[in-house]
Amino acid sequence: TVSVSVGEVTVPFVADATLTLPQRVLRGERVREAHRTHYYQRLNRLGGGHRGTLLAFGVLMSGTAVSATATLALDPEAGWGVTAAWAAAVAAFFCGIDYHWRHRPPALR
Repeated sequence: TVSVSVGEVTVPFVADATLTLPQRVLRGERVREAHRTHYYQRLNRLGGGHRGTLLAFGVLMSGTAVSATATLALDPEAGWGVTAAWAAAVAAFFCGIDYHWRHRPPALR
């Protein structure tokens, strides 16, 4: 139960890293070299700026932290369901970033 709660809190960062790495491998990029393809980096470059990007990821992290704490206190058995709901929310958020990134002129990526 505690591990599920910790997992809920870290969903945005773990998902970002977990999705970015295979994408880079599939594109043939060197994964040990610096890059700017994480979702938080693309959100910043799409115009979110540092403040907006921090706010968006801060809201996700705060939401996962609050729900993890509440789940642990009220119904630990619901932990996996809450984690799945947050994973779906983060996936939708990342899909929105992907959509806008793909529709951005290549010169601005």
